[in-house]
Amino acid sequence: MKKILFAGLFVLLLNAQASYSQDISYVTYRNLFPEEDLLILSKSSIVEIKINKNVVEIKEESSERKIYLNEEATRFNAGNVGYNSFETLFELEANTRYLDGTGNYKRKKVSDFETKDVVVNGIFYGDNKSKSFLFPNTSVGSITELNYGKIIKNPRFLNPFYFNSTLETMDSSYEIITDKDVKLGFKLFGDNADNIEYEIEPLKRGKTRHIWKGNSLPKVEIEANSLSQAHYRTHIIPYIEYYITNKGDTVRIAGSVDDLYNWYSVLIDNINDSDNSSLEQFVSELKEQSLNDEELIRTIYTWVQQNINYIAFEDGYGGFIPRGSSLVFDRKYGDCKDMAYLLKTMLQMAGFENVHLAWIGTRERPYSYYELPTPITDNHMIAAIDFSDNLIYLDATNSHTPYGLPSSFIQGKEALIGKSFDDYEILNVPVVEKERNQRIDTTYFTIEGDSLIGLNKRYLSGYRRADIDYALKNISPNKYDDFFNSYLSKGSNKFSIVSIDISGIMEKRTMDAELTYSFIIPNYATAIRNKIYVDPILNEDYVNAFQSFNERTLDYVEDYKFLDRDVVHITIPPGYEIDYLPKSKQSEYDDYGYSLSYQENENEVIVTFEVYHDFLVLDSDKVAAFKDHIAILTDAIKETIAFKRVTN
Repeated sequence: MKKILFAGLFVLLLNAQASYSQDISYVTYRNLFPEEDLLILSKSSIVEIKINKNVVEIKEESSERKIYLNEEATRFNAGNVGYNSFETLFELEANTRYLDGTGNYKRKKVSDFETKDVVVNGIFYGDNKSKSFLFPNTSVGSITELNYGKIIKNPRFLNPFYFNSTLETMDSSYEIITDKDVKLGFKLFGDNADNIEYEIEPLKRGKTRHIWKGNSLPKVEIEANSLSQAHYRTHIIPYIEYYITNKGDTVRIAGSVDDLYNWYSVLIDNINDSDNSSLEQFVSELKEQSLNDEELIRTIYTWVQQNINYIAFEDGYGGFIPRGSSLVFDRKYGDCKDMAYLLKTMLQMAGFENVHLAWIGTRERPYSYYELPTPITDNHMIAAIDFSDNLIYLDATNSHTPYGLPSSFIQGKEALIGKSFDDYEILNVPVVEKERNQRIDTTYFTIEGDSLIGLNKRYLSGYRRADIDYALKNISPNKYDDFFNSYLSKGSNKFSIVSIDISGIMEKRTMDAELTYSFIIPNYATAIRNKIYVDPILNEDYVNAFQSFNERTLDYVEDYKFLDRDVVHITIPPGYEIDYLPKSKQSEYDDYGYSLSYQENENEVIVTFEVYHDFLVLDSDKVAAFKDHIAILTDAIKETIAFKRVTN
């Protein structure tokens, strides 16, 4: 109700351009949103698409106004406008309307703009740039205003428009004006997409105006291990299906997946692949060393993983066209497209015919090729090979992913697989079953005084195995002791490793691995009179990881499904017998579960503790039940086993 009342007040504020008073410009906002430091008053973009001499011309003009509600907000006075090589920036203006001593607003313009290269998501070199600046005179009640325009050079790259953000947004609007010969398409995404008002209005000379409006949309919350903001923020992605030239020819842009794939095929056809004789000789040597076809595929994939450094590039069309295989082979680095194309080339040189390039949107992208056949749907490329009645996905950019598994961040996503120049297939990358990603600890320990003396074998498979490779990547051998004491820690912070054998994990990128170690945990068992008490669950990492879960509201995202098991063999102390053994418990749901069992076996107690996650995304409406699951499990694993002295 508060936001509905405010919408009317905001219209009044927009009309009060001549004089902003302190009372109506920020005090009311601060009362309505006492927890907010900064608000977006309005944001808008107007895009004009027209045909001029058979060429599409696209102009976009945008503006944004923010208001500062308290002193804390004045720290956020940095502004920037991003652009890339497919855009030309023009008419950039920024200013601050600040309150003078009489409560009236005065304006001060930004005079200094700095052009910067922008690093996005670890991209080593890209064509993303920004005009950066500082708003002057930001103080309580100040209003910053930003206006700029862009010329969009390629009709495939219309910009998305976000109606809301991580700040409360009072008013947002998006407008597209098209010539009569332009067929426009669009898709709305985000939690409040249904609340966007849409109007279409005919104009003179056959032009059409499309208007989308969002009023008082809620801000987007941010939580760790949640989906990317593109899943939540309300936004529109426009695209041109086709346009008709002055000569009457129809030029297709993004009306279907066929259109997108045809464009990709042309780009791939333009790859500059020079002399590959040295690469061919190298592949022949790998072929001679391999015992069979599967070993040869694995060898080529692993070689690219280990010897080609992944460095992301997004430089104009270099962000879409792979570099030649001989160039990447010689200089030993490349981006995802370069590595995918090198894999394809090497495998074809080795005699495998059914090797393909595949375009994929990682799990950050909430889009499908069927609903949004544009380049924004994907942001990654890999290779895929048909072998032994299976399609094997080969992503060498992740140097720790074992052969046979896709990278974890593309599981479940659509892959646009290029079969030939004019033939493709869309398939979903499989989600790896939890049983293939396991951590199994088998522990044997005895109680000596108040200390536990133990021996442990840890087995890792799938992505669990890849994690240890990744963890060791940047650790020098002289730091291994510190790392493994932390990584393998059990029971208490007094845990220490006595000896360890890590030879089983040093052969990298295998599907599974093992390590063994002996350990001691002083002051762990408790002796009272004629009884000894011990907590048998030495590994509480799982429940500890979710102790901050109580405040969570958003979906929860896992990198992969998993199954973890701890099997603990406790030798019954000499002269003692079991006094108390907790009851076995279990709770199993479709998405997650646990089991905890206790068993007496001759001179030992065997405790088996198993947890599993059978999801990649736990929907927000299931989070409350998951919190209960963690609370119940936390209590369950704190139960102790009691031994009592045997009396004659």
